[in-house]
Amino acid sequence: MPKTKKTTRELEAAFREAGFEDVAADLDCVRVWLARDVELAVRPVSAGHGRPQELRSALAQQWQASAPCVAATFVADHFTTGALEILHERGANYLDDRRFVFRNNEPFVAIRQDRRIATQKDRNPNIGLGGMTGVAAQQLLLDARDWWRVTELAADAGVAAGTAQACFKRLEQLDMVEAVGSGPRKRRRVVNKRRLLEYWAQAARAERTRALGVFLAAQGPVELARRLSGRLREAGIDHAVTGACGALLVAPHVTDVRRCEVWVNAAASDAAILDAVGADPIEKGANVTFLRGRNDAALFGHRMIEDVEVANPLRLYADLLEDPRRGEEQAGFLLDTVLGL
Repeated sequence: MPKTKKTTRELEAAFREAGFEDVAADLDCVRVWLARDVELAVRPVSAGHGRPQELRSALAQQWQASAPCVAATFVADHFTTGALEILHERGANYLDDRRFVFRNNEPFVAIRQDRRIATQKDRNPNIGLGGMTGVAAQQLLLDARDWWRVTELAADAGVAAGTAQACFKRLEQLDMVEAVGSGPRKRRRVVNKRRLLEYWAQAARAERTRALGVFLAAQGPVELARRLSGRLREAGIDHAVTGACGALLVAPHVTDVRRCEVWVNAAASDAAILDAVGADPIEKGANVTFLRGRNDAALFGHRMIEDVEVANPLRLYADLLEDPRRGEEQAGFLLDTVLGL
């Protein structure tokens, strides 16, 4: 479906959700009849995935193509925090998966619709792709191979055959794989890796458990990550730097790094971690947060980069989404430049 037609249909549906009954999608706008002789034409302007650079481009295009008697609404999959700040600053109308905000002076129309309730059923953290089952799912995403047997997935992901089978079964229930053959020769492939990533990321975000917070002096996030990783490595504690600090080593565009998040293996005690880094735990003012799961799934595929053990790109993506500042934008950049999904 062409992008203009798609955004027009989305905007038409949003007006209907907001209670407007006499609405029709035209070629490049949505017509809303407010009274017998009062019509409002609203032009949807695509802002792509909703990142700041995409929104700025859309704003520039709208300024050049502005037409009298036509209101504009910027439409995106999901506006990031940075993009929302721009929209609020400009007083612009917008529509995404969470909100429909629209205001027009003549004729007067004001809408502020929370759309999250309608989509809450699609955001279930108990999606069944956590833990070691999630490790198998990550292997499917990280590997360029298309078709997989259960035994191949188990071997490459380092999980039990039963775990690989459970992963495929769950993906079949979610209509995310297709299969050919039967028995031991049966092979499967993921039909939509982007959708699988989003489902897995939901489960991964739900698994985050804060173990400790400490403060360590360092000249910048990279030095802090090196110091942490070196001390943990010397103490024999398996770990992986994640979040914005880890992403900085993978995608240098990531610049807003306020703290260093580190996954540690499930068997590492608080005392062992504190002894390794030479610090006391604190609740406020920490620049290092240690995360610990029920198992070591979060450490799957971690690698050494610039003397730092860094989480795999999928884990970086999921943990960036938990950053309340610019996490969504940074995760989107990582998705485009590193993961390519």
